[in-house]
Amino acid sequence: MSDFVFNHSSTQPPFRNIQDVIPILAAMLKAMATLEAHFPERPNFRLRDNPWEIEIATTNDVSHKLGEAVELLFRSNHVDEGSYFLDLALMTPSWDELDEAVIESIITFDELLEHPEVPGTHLLATEAGEEALVCAVTGSVLASLCRNAAHSASQIGFICNGKTYKFDHTSNPLTSSSISERLTHDAFAQLSARNFPQLKNDIFPNLLFGLETDDQILNFPSNFIKLLFTRLKDIDSLSQHWQQNGTLPENCITFQNESEFTMNRYGYQRNRKGYDGEHRTFELHVWVGSGTRIHLFKHDNLKKIEIGYIGPHLDTKLF
Repeated sequence: MSDFVFNHSSTQPPFRNIQDVIPILAAMLKAMATLEAHFPERPNFRLRDNPWEIEIATTNDVSHKLGEAVELLFRSNHVDEGSYFLDLALMTPSWDELDEAVIESIITFDELLEHPEVPGTHLLATEAGEEALVCAVTGSVLASLCRNAAHSASQIGFICNGKTYKFDHTSNPLTSSSISERLTHDAFAQLSARNFPQLKNDIFPNLLFGLETDDQILNFPSNFIKLLFTRLKDIDSLSQHWQQNGTLPENCITFQNESEFTMNRYGYQRNRKGYDGEHRTFELHVWVGSGTRIHLFKHDNLKKIEIGYIGPHLDTKLF
């Protein structure tokens, strides 16, 4: 199970004005939506109480609930965030429906001690209580309203009963960006020729891949496979820059063209099935290691780079 779990303690003490909740709530929801791409399937949003029972602000002795704040998102130019909350709320299971194995695990927790890799965050886990323990056991993401500096931590950890626990925590786009970078880094470190088909789009989100690349990578020389992944990561960064700025950066990797002789005689070897099933000529190329290349195509309309061939050097006039 991998879900979002709302940190009820981040609603305390109640805000003095419900309008102050709006930007903070919107930031938390935007952060959650950004992270969804890393979940294998759409997560649940677990709340201990109905949103209309969770007090979030008190103004002149009038109590306001979380549900009211969500309604105000629609009136405050945060329609996407409000719609996102309502979509998640439709799938929210009862807190009482926690798996028995999870319940049995968390009731054994004793005092939470500091984790040396994420110092101080055990205090936030202690404050969050049961919600944090559920995240620790299930690998879920704790979601908090950002009320103080502690809520800006993107990872929480603690030691309890001799075991170490770490889990992700989000409250704003900066925390979700940090988590995304960490997850991508971890996935990149585990990337191999065999899991490349499953992970490529997550690790290289700014690239397109031709339909033949999954088979090609299985035959790629193993001594250059890590260098290949590094090259793809560099090209992914170029493609991202192109999409965001409209141009490729200066002093970047040089994409080489083939000679006229090579294209006339061996151009057919560069004709490959693209991501959309259409054949196109992947003439541009970059070196990987001795005798290996990446052939690519620049989609000017999409401002995106497509990888069409990865493997041994294709035939040229000289080879």
